[in-house]
Amino acid sequence: MAVVDSPQPTAAAQPRVLRGLHKGLPNSWYPILRSSELGKTPVHLRRFAEDLVLWRDSTGQPRVFEDRCPHRGAYLSLGRIRGDELACCYHGWRFNTSGVCTDMPLEETSSSRAGRFHVRAHAAEERAGFIWMFYGDAQRRQPLFVPEELEDHSFSTFTTVYTWQTSWLNVLDNVVDPLHAVHLHANVDVQKRRPTYQAFHVTEDDGTGFRLGKVGTRADGSVGPVEGEVEFLLPNIVRLDLADIRGNLLFRVVVIPTPIDENQSWAVFARTRRATGWQRVRWWIAWWAVHRRDIPAVIAEDRAVLQSLAPISEVRLREHLVSSDLGVIYLRKQLNQAFRQSLQQA
Repeated sequence: MAVVDSPQPTAAAQPRVLRGLHKGLPNSWYPILRSSELGKTPVHLRRFAEDLVLWRDSTGQPRVFEDRCPHRGAYLSLGRIRGDELACCYHGWRFNTSGVCTDMPLEETSSSRAGRFHVRAHAAEERAGFIWMFYGDAQRRQPLFVPEELEDHSFSTFTTVYTWQTSWLNVLDNVVDPLHAVHLHANVDVQKRRPTYQAFHVTEDDGTGFRLGKVGTRADGSVGPVEGEVEFLLPNIVRLDLADIRGNLLFRVVVIPTPIDENQSWAVFARTRRATGWQRVRWWIAWWAVHRRDIPAVIAEDRAVLQSLAPISEVRLREHLVSSDLGVIYLRKQLNQAFRQSLQQA
């Protein structure tokens, strides 16, 4: 295959892109926690290389703040929820749902001094069993898009989340790279039933996502489109169908990784099929009796390889992409373009 070397930006430009993009593509929504993990007490977590506190107000609405009290820097996640306010455990400073300080014990509450202090608050929504956060400029907030596979009841979906010691960008690279499965997962039963590939080609590219077609050998020996296309949507949603050599759909995988920091990621994996009635029962049986047994092996193999990679700021200086990496090339092109646009609009 012909070699397509990675673009080599100037020394000044390259660190800027990597330093920003490793934390996430700004002005985008990301899932950050399962809804079931956020109860009546604040929760600390790290996302986008930031310490965050999640809590629910009196109506159950999730709220996301930076997890630092502006008074003395204590974690607000160690504090207490007081109706629609979050109180710091250290000295009792209280913050409303907008992050504005409403009370400072022993200070004159009648003055406007408290209102001059605040914590950064991020927009949050709860859908499809997850808490989603808008990362970026609140003035550029867009409606939250959730893949239909996570909300449409005509889909029967099994969802898992993983924390990996690798960049979220590496997770995306991996799932838009169909060829890796042929070799890395060669001994997994589901892979043995899939068609072999001959080539990849991009069938659609509108700047906000792309579709990668797979050409392979069919059951009758002919060569043509197989399995269905891999779809990427900015900032981090990938859909791909797994089918056997006869073209029968095994299941669809939806992957949504969220950055923890430069070297860690938290990723949602949904395995699903659109099925109702008896077909739904058949899918459940196939999942529990066959496919579910393959998943731990596939995940373990992916995790081992991705966690073996050097930090992303290093590995991309040494790699060489080839024509089979077409999905990776388009993925990086779109992410880099979108990131540079976000810098220009800042």
